[in-house]
Amino acid sequence: MRNLADGYINQVTLPDSTKYTFVDNTLHVYSGHCATAGNVAIKEVTCPEHFTLIKGATIFVTFDNTNSVAVANLQLKVNSGDAKPLKHEYNATESNLPGTGYLRAN
Repeated sequence: MRNLADGYINQVTLPDSTKYTFVDNTLHVYSGHCATAGNVAIKEVTCPEHFTLIKGATIFVTFDNTNSVAVANLQLKVNSGDAKPLKHEYNATESNLPGTGYLRAN
């Protein structure tokens, strides 16, 4: 069984400070960090080492730099995995990201 404290969301705090803890080994929700420069096409994300790329996995990424590369070339590489094309899905239609600057730094 996976340790939910290592990269999984396991507690939600509401605006009124009420906390709810939940356990679900099938969530596959992670957070990651990307320090790649804005002008580099392959964005490298550091995620918990137990991350496995599976259909339905979700990664919330914090970017240090706003993207300035042509969006057709953008790829995302998580940990030591293969780089995958970054796509945008809207109304069940997949396409390239809408434009440079779409991936914004904090």
